[in-house]
Amino acid sequence: MIEGEKKIYKNLGQEASEIQSRLLDKKNYFDIPPELLPEDIRILVDQKRTGGVLNKNESEKLKSWVSENLGEREHIELGKYPEEIRELVRKMKKEGQKPGQQRQLQQILVKFLDKGAADKKDVIEADEEIEEVFKHRALNTIELNKNFSNYESLAVVGDFYKEILKKDSWDKGSLDSLKGYLIDKHPDSVEEIQVIAGLVLHLYLQEEVEEEKEEGTYKYDPERSRSFAEYNYLFSHFFANLPPDRVYGHSVFSAMSLISAKLGLYNLFRGIWQGNLGQVAIYKALAHIGQRPEFSTPKEDVYYKIDLWAAKAEKEAASFQIKTTKQRKQTIVLKESEWLDFPSVSQGLKNSERHFISEEFAKVNRYSAKVKEYGRQAGKDISAYYVVIPSDSIDYFTGELAPGAVKKLQEKIRSLGGKT
Repeated sequence: MIEGEKKIYKNLGQEASEIQSRLLDKKNYFDIPPELLPEDIRILVDQKRTGGVLNKNESEKLKSWVSENLGEREHIELGKYPEEIRELVRKMKKEGQKPGQQRQLQQILVKFLDKGAADKKDVIEADEEIEEVFKHRALNTIELNKNFSNYESLAVVGDFYKEILKKDSWDKGSLDSLKGYLIDKHPDSVEEIQVIAGLVLHLYLQEEVEEEKEEGTYKYDPERSRSFAEYNYLFSHFFANLPPDRVYGHSVFSAMSLISAKLGLYNLFRGIWQGNLGQVAIYKALAHIGQRPEFSTPKEDVYYKIDLWAAKAEKEAASFQIKTTKQRKQTIVLKESEWLDFPSVSQGLKNSERHFISEEFAKVNRYSAKVKEYGRQAGKDISAYYVVIPSDSIDYFTGELAPGAVKKLQEKIRSLGGKT
């Protein structure tokens, strides 16, 4: 190992040790919003947060409150790590730390951090054509609560955030009651409340589907599919029509990240947020290049897999299905007549990306067939565009598409005969 590599490995080791220390700390009151703490406990927590030292009586008081009110609450950061790390941390906290386990955890964390660093390096080196890559750093709880205090537009988010953290699980009845409470308190923010509160129920429904698929008991349920489509429409329509306020979007994302992690649904949340923001990003980009986009109806989403329409006319229409991915380095727009471009598009890609392209081929095939059938029924000539976009080209907090990706989208649509 050369000197530079040793230094990098040492830095990763230090970072892994810091992460390990945080994840194994049972006194995990640091992720609790200050306003949820009793005043006397908040004073003690603030002392700890700022590096202060508690006396014996204060330490016992804080320890007793944490034990009584939080129990063995899982550290909120744990949800973003692979299952291998999560399992080991849970085992160490439950059974005590056995000899060698700390070193084992640190080694796994170093590998995870090293892979993440390599992936970022690949993106930077391989994607020089994209003018901007967004950094998706979520706010911590201190920043989050500061935003809730300083911005009136965050009142709904702040109230929802504080209420949802009071319980470990929420059923439909509880969520409906919470929505009713929020609507009474913020009568001018009904759509916002439906979007934010509805996301938790949406996550539970998605979890149910994922569990059924793992157990091999999954069966298509049109009612459930319609529920997914209706919520996706509500989410995308709401965010597409918001002004590009990064503080608001950032705070909503951060609050929902913390809530979904607390409920054990963080990975599902990230997938749902990324997918819907992908639709918002293409909607905004199409509007920017003069394509007059419209979101599809829930029925069009469920039965024909159409996410967006653009440049609609009486006898012709352009439909779009949108996918986001971490594997692709460019925005790609494909139309039925361009299927044969797959081999040329995939030249020079890694094996994982070639595999991704071959998987998408079948999806494009099915999508175009559904759109053709819909066109025959409606008496329209419908073009089927299939868009694949890298998640780092989307601003997670405003739904804006990076300028370089907008340019690629415009060029590709023009090359396929679309008007821009």
